[in-house]
Amino acid sequence: MTESSNGLVEWDLQVGDVLRRTEVHKRFGGSGQGGIASAPRSGSVLLFSSAQGAQYGYDYDGWREDGSYHYTGEGQEGDQRLVRGNKAVLAPDRALRLFEEERRSHVRYIGEFTLDPVESHYRADAPDKDGVLRSVVVFRLWPTDSAPPAPAASESTGPEVQSIPVESNEAEEYSATPKDGSVVAKRREAALVKRYTEWLHGQGRPTTRRSIRLPGQAGQLFTDLFDEGLRELIEAKGATSRSDVRLALGQVLDYGRYVEHDQLAILVPVCPAVDLVDLLTSYGVSCIYESTQGYFERIQAARLRSESGSA
Repeated sequence: MTESSNGLVEWDLQVGDVLRRTEVHKRFGGSGQGGIASAPRSGSVLLFSSAQGAQYGYDYDGWREDGSYHYTGEGQEGDQRLVRGNKAVLAPDRALRLFEEERRSHVRYIGEFTLDPVESHYRADAPDKDGVLRSVVVFRLWPTDSAPPAPAASESTGPEVQSIPVESNEAEEYSATPKDGSVVAKRREAALVKRYTEWLHGQGRPTTRRSIRLPGQAGQLFTDLFDEGLRELIEAKGATSRSDVRLALGQVLDYGRYVEHDQLAILVPVCPAVDLVDLLTSYGVSCIYESTQGYFERIQAARLRSESGSA
């Protein structure tokens, strides 16, 4: 182990080298705990990716078709924040060095990476270890001394749909960097879903939600609500503007292609404008709205969709 002219430990690992993780830290610094290790004595931030991380929502890690590598930030519970290790990844004066788990206690050096100059990171939905949906940070990285692997031929498989519990976290996830009040909007939406869920439970109607994993795509899609009594797939929005209603309509029709259902609906805090209700019902989507605090009414679609994806 030698020092370079700037006083830092010289990085002498080659792409593809396999060694114990403890040896990595012994030579180059950084904590052996967690997925992100700041290692200032080697001028690096060490990133570790493991297949076991999927149980904590780290299922965005991996190469993309455009040659970039996406890496999920640290934090196993709650919404991830740009603090500690996540903040260190964004530091402009550190080399980002990626390792993937090879076998127990051993890692393979994948190479040095840089952040995407246009969109260094984005937010995505992912469950924590208890299945509660939260917002995670996903870094978009580009290799500087290695090439992405050639795409492997894979068998075409259908989407994987699972039933998951409805979390009661009112500080629900947001899907983009919050610059336009989206966090407030999502919290309002989560509170609405919570009130409607409690209202349904009061009538003896259980609720769940669905996760959808599409073949060839990282991460998952998550529906807002599924009324098990009516077998109704529901997408919620915290407002009834034209853009909100159109977005909800598009989402519920999209999810409805993969989730077996008898009915489709959107959930909103007040009754939308008449022409927006007509838009919904023309696609066989009912409108559920809160008439008074904690009490809900619906405008039932006259025609229920029966195309592929519905029961």
